[in-house]
Amino acid sequence: MMTGRNRLISGAIMAALLASTPALADVKSGIDAYQRGDFAAAVSAWRPMAIAGDADAQYNLGQAYRLGRGVPVDPQMAESWFKKAADQGHERARNAYGLTLFQNGRRQEAIPFIEESAGRGYPQSQYVFATLLFNGDMVEKDWVRSYALMTRAAAGDVAAAKAGLTQLDKYIPLDQRQRGLRLAEVMSNANPNLAEVGNGASGTSITRADPPPSTVAPMTRPPVVATPKPPVVKTPVTKPPVVAAVTPTPRPAAVGGAWRVQLGAFGNASGASALWRNLQSRIGALGPYQSFIVPAGAVTRLQAGPLPTRAAADKLCASVKTGGNACIPVAP
Repeated sequence: MMTGRNRLISGAIMAALLASTPALADVKSGIDAYQRGDFAAAVSAWRPMAIAGDADAQYNLGQAYRLGRGVPVDPQMAESWFKKAADQGHERARNAYGLTLFQNGRRQEAIPFIEESAGRGYPQSQYVFATLLFNGDMVEKDWVRSYALMTRAAAGDVAAAKAGLTQLDKYIPLDQRQRGLRLAEVMSNANPNLAEVGNGASGTSITRADPPPSTVAPMTRPPVVATPKPPVVKTPVTKPPVVAAVTPTPRPAAVGGAWRVQLGAFGNASGASALWRNLQSRIGALGPYQSFIVPAGAVTRLQAGPLPTRAAADKLCASVKTGGNACIPVAP
């Protein structure tokens, strides 16, 4: 027989469960709208839940600001929402937050998040941390662990990691590479590679398949990583060959400056070229600049430049946005 106290406890539990249902439903309704391409409706569904503290909604809202889906592109707002979700332990938000900090030049702050996400099996973070370990850049040099993580990132279909693995093969001794492969196998068994984005614990985070494949940008944009440094060869005659940069978006310096602005991301180069022709015909401020079609893994980015300073890039972006197109300054 249920006592009065038991009835009170059961009633409280049921009330709590019923109270939590609308929150989940609202976040899920945003996912449904996002999958339909109604990004504004998705943002409207997520925003009140994000403000109320729902980690999935905060992460999704961060992605919306990062990609310009239903809101203008705003890296600072994206970083802010990623941090709110990350502070609650949202695993994918912690991955996105670390990579965003790294991309924005706050590398020292980013390293703990990137190392954590690399250990959890996020391929993009594995690629970044592998490069830092190879160079000994802000972390202790460890070629065995670097090779293991680069191997796992390449297995996770990070194009830059596949190229990076080829470069590491030239400089890491065979015995260390073999140890790295054994470590990579241990990593694979302990924590297989994850997709770069996907469902959170409640199944209400944006998934890679949500946006149309012809226009989707990678959910975690690869940050620019320094070129791995070849080992010193002690010889008076020869020098080690220059290592090609293990970077997802090479940015060679050009006459007039090394800054650029990014105008869009596409599934193929023809889409980027078509947008460039359209923008040049409509936005006079782009007239003096040239286009750059930049492959980056599964997408092709359209950039314009070169520009001498960040201020010049911001000014050009302002003109582009006035013309109705998204625009992001891209650092050298």
